[in-house]
Amino acid sequence: MKNAYEIRLEVLKMAHDDLFSVYFENLNNSRDKDGHYTCKDNTLSLIPSTASIKDRAEEFYMFVTEK
Repeated sequence: MKNAYEIRLEVLKMAHDDLFSVYFENLNNSRDKDGHYTCKDNTLSLIPSTASIKDRAEEFYMFVTEK
């Protein structure tokens, strides 16, 4: 059985993986037919921030704790 800290860490990892999978999907969609990125200036702004990962983790955690 996991303790509360392990559960919160797992939820945080899930949120990180979720947001970064969206990021990499958007990054791959921004390539042209030759494989070059078409939105070089916008690429860095797409990277999930720590705050957005925390917010997503809180969404996941609230879903689990609601009855």
